Amino acid sequence: MLVSTLSGQFTAFLILVYNMLMFIGVDIGGTKIRVAGSRLGRQIDYSIKIATPINQHGAIGLISQAIEKVCKISQIDAIGISAPGPLDIENGMILKPNNLTWRNLELVTPLKKRFNCPIILEHDAACGAIAEARTGAGKNHRNMLYITISTGIGTCFTVDGVPIKGRFNSEGGKQIIDYDHHVRHQELGSFEYIVSGKAIKRRFGKIAAEIDDPATWQLIAYDLSVGIYNLITITSPDIVVLGGGVSVHFEHFERYLNENLKRYPAFYPLPMVVQAKYVETAPTLGAIMLASQES
Repeated sequence: MLVSTLSGQFTAFLILVYNMLMFIGVDIGGTKIRVAGSRLGRQIDYSIKIATPINQHGAIGLISQAIEKVCKISQIDAIGISAPGPLDIENGMILKPNNLTWRNLELVTPLKKRFNCPIILEHDAACGAIAEARTGAGKNHRNMLYITISTGIGTCFTVDGVPIKGRFNSEGGKQIIDYDHHVRHQELGSFEYIVSGKAIKRRFGKIAAEIDDPATWQLIAYDLSVGIYNLITITSPDIVVLGGGVSVHFEHFERYLNENLKRYPAFYPLPMVVQAKYVETAPTLGAIMLASQES
């Protein structure tokens, strides 16, 4: 009887703790903002999406309203924010991202005033890499290269689940893969300009979800292979994980991508290139994981 009573009390205690905890992840993208809540900081329990406002004025208010809708009456323990670079993390600001018209937007201070909890700002590719390296497609590999292909292209290399960022965030999407085009048009020869989600729409007149022509995917896979190969030779990862909206359609270009990669010089066996476990939600989950560490 005593054991049963203690077991019931312990269960009630766990339920109480579960209901008290709340970690929030905010992922700011070029077209949408995802806000999610997690009780234990290990998974997304509930999330909503709102359209990313073109004008940065009012963005804080919209994000705050979405956070309040997710947390409801729960006390927020910490908030993690995933945002496109470049960032001023020390001062909690988004500076001048390519996929947004926002400029020098201070995020952390106004949100901290409103919610009175720890807030951590991190690069979106780093957040995505954290989620995939710790519990996603890269969890059984020490060295992982994460590439997110969505409105833009972001990159992050991790060792034992920790992003290796250098002085600033990695910007593998800015590498030049078409030098002649670059000479004529400056940045227009970059990996991001040629094969990001925005580039696909510009080149083929359709978003990735609307493309069902194998020949088009073959062209996309070729351009992807050049940038991915360059990043592999620089980072030498155990595995390459592809996330983001374009990678949702991995099955359409996987074979073509691998065929191209096998044609390039290889001084050691090339790593597997796989689809992310959390294809579109990795940055949100990574932000939650960072929030749970911060509280």
